[in-house]
Amino acid sequence: MSLLQKGVLIFGSTLLFGKWLSSVRFVFSGADLISEAAEKAGEAPFAIPALAEYQVLVTSKEGIRELTECDEGRLSFHKAMEDRLLHKHTMFGFQHNDIDPHDSIPNRVLKVKLRTHLPHLEGKMQEMIGEVFEEELGRKPIADGWSSVSAFYLAKIMTGRINNLILFGEDLARDQEFAEAAMRYSHDVVITMEICRQLPSFCVPIVAPLMMGWSGAMKKVARFLTPLVERRLQRPNCIKWVIDSCHTPRQRTVTRIVQQMIALLMASAHQMPMALFYAIFSLCIYPEYIAPLCAEIAQNFNADAEDSCKNLPLLDSFLRESARLNPLDALSIQRKALIPFTFLNGSHVPAGNLVAVPQQTLMRNYQLYTDADRFDGFRFVRPRNADEEAEIRFTDVKWEFPYWGSTRKAW
Repeated sequence: MSLLQKGVLIFGSTLLFGKWLSSVRFVFSGADLISEAAEKAGEAPFAIPALAEYQVLVTSKEGIRELTECDEGRLSFHKAMEDRLLHKHTMFGFQHNDIDPHDSIPNRVLKVKLRTHLPHLEGKMQEMIGEVFEEELGRKPIADGWSSVSAFYLAKIMTGRINNLILFGEDLARDQEFAEAAMRYSHDVVITMEICRQLPSFCVPIVAPLMMGWSGAMKKVARFLTPLVERRLQRPNCIKWVIDSCHTPRQRTVTRIVQQMIALLMASAHQMPMALFYAIFSLCIYPEYIAPLCAEIAQNFNADAEDSCKNLPLLDSFLRESARLNPLDALSIQRKALIPFTFLNGSHVPAGNLVAVPQQTLMRNYQLYTDADRFDGFRFVRPRNADEEAEIRFTDVKWEFPYWGSTRKAW
């Protein structure tokens, strides 16, 4: 254990080979590595070496607030994601640049257009979910009316079909060739970015295109999308919403819109199926929750309401608890220090390093959650006469629940 800068302890070797070993270990057991370091560091920031940088992690409320509120020019979300996701190579050449410097297009599409149209899409979404169940459960019948299917595969197929419906429209959502290409594309991105994180930076421009081009899935997805963008679809889906949200000639080029759509596809390809997968497994492990959840849905679910799940506090709490114990990534609120950054407590981070929140460690903190390692599906249900004005919702962004990122850059 050594010191990176004032107030930041390093847990791991600072030598090149040691940093590489630490980086590889992080891929396979990052949560355990972080937990060990966090226990020794207390509430102070600490660092874990990676090949090209140090990962400086903060767990205190004050540190997370500073990280969240710091401007993009000092702690950059986009640079951190560029280093990790390799946009140029994995998203058909997409780059965050002055074409849309403030992310106005995805923000408007996801936070305005999609929310407005969700009630109109629910019927078609439910229809497709039924179709997926019927198709997949009918593939491997066992006996006596039972079928066998991988829960993870089912979650991927189901959320992939819904994603394709929302992003690209019903025609592509029902196209088997496109669905297979879209699923393979997201798989290629994950493998490429994880392998490239273990390589010297000069190797990435060579290795990443080779890996992404191996299956040809990304280019196949682009071939499907290009004619749709050129026809300027009039149906309510994300292609039209992206086009409607573009206000400059550079934003409206076919190539840029296709890149934007592929970036949205990648952004939606992993969190939804993993969250659904863990929720299904939580129901299997704790079947005592099934009856009260079904009763609540039967009594309070209103498909015609603007917020059909508004009166389902038990389900909301169950999903939140499943997510709390099963975060989809070891780190959240990731930022890259573009210039040297000093926290108010004096902890200093040199430029070029990653700063992030270790979300699993935080969401299993016994000081924040009673009996934090125990699954309590109704942990977040509050009495009707609680002093708080509003109940905690699964989709809320809180410093002690960074599952969705920060309040400024939520996923």
